[in-house]
Amino acid sequence: MGSCKRLPILFIMKTIDTLVEDIYNLFEPSITNNIKLTSNNQIISDLINDNGPLDYIFSLGYSGWSEGQLEKEIEDGDWLIMPASYNHIFKIPNNSKWSTAAVQFGIDINSFSGGKSGQA
Repeated sequence: MGSCKRLPILFIMKTIDTLVEDIYNLFEPSITNNIKLTSNNQIISDLINDNGPLDYIFSLGYSGWSEGQLEKEIEDGDWLIMPASYNHIFKIPNNSKWSTAAVQFGIDINSFSGGKSGQA
C-alpha cells in the first residue's frame, strides 16, 4: 500500500548573493543563473542572522500536475511563458506583476471588465 508523499509547503525564491553558499544550495533548482528555489528551513535562520540573500520571496502552498499535464497545457497554448527576470520577480510590486507581464504579450489587463478586473 502506498503512502502520501510529504511535500514542502514553504518555498523561498532567492537570489544567489550570500557570502557563504551553504551545502543546501547545491541541491536547489535554479530559476536563472542567480535565482534559486529552496524549501530548506536553514534559510529562515540565515535571514534572521543577516546571512541570507538580499532578495527573496516566500511562497506558501503547493500545486502539482499529473505526468505530462503541464507539457500538454503549454502545447495547447494555455500558458503564456516569458523568461524569468530578476527585475520582474524581485523589484516590481506584487500587485503589478500580472499586468506588467501581460504587457509583454500585448495584453492590456485594464481593458477587461472596464478596468475593474479582480474586483469582486
